[in-house]
Amino acid sequence: GRGQSLARMQSASADVDKGTKLGELIDDLALDGADVDFALLKMSLSTIDCNPSDKDLKYLVNHLCEDDSGFIDFNYLITFLQETSGIPTKKWTRLEKIISKVVNQLRMVERAEQRKKAQEHKLKERLEKKRNTRLANSKKGDKDELAQLQAEEKRLRALRLRDKAKQVKK
Repeated sequence: GRGQSLARMQSASADVDKGTKLGELIDDLALDGADVDFALLKMSLSTIDCNPSDKDLKYLVNHLCEDDSGFIDFNYLITFLQETSGIPTKKWTRLEKIISKVVNQLRMVERAEQRKKAQEHKLKERLEKKRNTRLANSKKGDKDELAQLQAEEKRLRALRLRDKAKQVKK
């Protein structure tokens, strides 16, 4: 997702139809190539009656911001929304629905990754536990074998002593 070609990204805002609300917004606020943060993006979108949830907008900005500054390239945002949603900007009628769709896709991928990490962690723990149990059993097994060997030696000594005692009695 993040490795879009620079040429495509630079023209994203320019490709938006100037007759649409989004196109007018880009022209009016000179957003083509501008860096925007959450507050500016929210304010800009509200001027065209686009009011995505704060939660979705913050999530999107945080996802796209690569340097923790809180700012993202507006062209990159448009390109990312277009590529991820699979809907060309020409067909965007309700931008908040596009944003919501993209954020839901991102969250779904994130949850899947978290589930996979959790499963790997559980598997790792189970294997570690199994290994530790096996080690403990093998150590216990060594002790058991040693104890069996000592018991066998005692039994043999006792048999020899008994045999000796029998021979002495004769």
